[in-house]
Amino acid sequence: MAGRGTYWTRLVKSGLLFVMAGSLFFLYNIPWSWMGIHCPLLLYGYEDMSNKESVVSKSIMGHIPFYVYAGCDRVSAVALQSTLTEEEILLAEGQDEERELFNNKMAEENSIARENLKGQGDDTAAEEPADDEREKHQKSEAEIPDFESYKEIDRLISDFYVVDKSTYISAEELNVEEMLSLDLSLDKNAGEPQILIYHTHSQEGYRDSAPGDTSATVVGAGEKLARILGEEYGFGVMHHTGEYDVEDRDYAYANVVQDLERILSENPSIEVVIDLHRDGVADDTHLVTEIDGKPTAQFMFFNGLSRLNSVGEIDYLKNENRAGNLAFSFQLQVKCQQYYPGIARKIYLKGYRYNMQYKARSLLVELGAQTNTVEEVYNAVPYLAHVLAMVLGGEEKEKPLE
Repeated sequence: MAGRGTYWTRLVKSGLLFVMAGSLFFLYNIPWSWMGIHCPLLLYGYEDMSNKESVVSKSIMGHIPFYVYAGCDRVSAVALQSTLTEEEILLAEGQDEERELFNNKMAEENSIARENLKGQGDDTAAEEPADDEREKHQKSEAEIPDFESYKEIDRLISDFYVVDKSTYISAEELNVEEMLSLDLSLDKNAGEPQILIYHTHSQEGYRDSAPGDTSATVVGAGEKLARILGEEYGFGVMHHTGEYDVEDRDYAYANVVQDLERILSENPSIEVVIDLHRDGVADDTHLVTEIDGKPTAQFMFFNGLSRLNSVGEIDYLKNENRAGNLAFSFQLQVKCQQYYPGIARKIYLKGYRYNMQYKARSLLVELGAQTNTVEEVYNAVPYLAHVLAMVLGGEEKEKPLE
């Protein structure tokens, strides 16, 4: 009987060891996200998936330390990212079209934009501008806003910016007087390139874009912008139409770096770099206003700050031209408000760098969205060119040119 008891004891112990070994193997190889979906008990007791502070999960990680040590919840991510540099990972994670545009702050902005649309139930018809607004468009000299009240950072941000929840900005960086006093003008020289226009996401089209027709995409809008700035305003403009998001959109910001640095190295006369995009919005959002009787797509200036709330400054993604970038977008925003109220959405600030470190006059523009028509986008280009020409050329009285 003693021998039989010893046999069963050993069998039970062996079974328990087998179960424990299998459990460890399971925990080591299955990511946390999979367990969270298929083992909902692990979610009990907390709301934040990144916190992993549920009652059950605390018990598991407390008694099985190998789970934490192995970083099981990051196994798939590590495998994917092992061949990428740290900067490439951040550039991919920071892609602007994937951000949550319509959080509470953006919802507030969109509600303001919708006030310019005709009818409560029709998002596609633009409201007829009031007489005083129409006169403002026609004046040779527009009124300059009083910026004395914008010394308070909260009011400045409220009226001009949307700060992504991933990052932060200081009052010193958004000093209105300093941003407006920075001279960003160029000495025009059409004989050599001064302005580079390119597209990190060249495949972005619009509501009625025809497949295969690049003229009906953001690239076509970039070609029109280049032509107006060059032929009508006298700047030297280069339009680069390289494609970096055809096979892998996620890493387009990393893919474009080599060509971007080559172009700037071969053309030291370039002082302005514009990355022209098309935004992605909710399907029921129509970013349109009316200017000079034409439905006109709204656009948005975008700045990357190279800092995150979670880690602070991203030291290996430094941008020595951040102050210039902020001044450039702010001066353009001011011109839009002076001459074409409603055409520019609030400036969007986010935590990564977006290849804006090369020049002080670097700009990322979101021109319309996937819900805009090509006509609406093309109608907006002359006004974008006009505000660029005013900031870069000091031409306050010049009218927009088709």
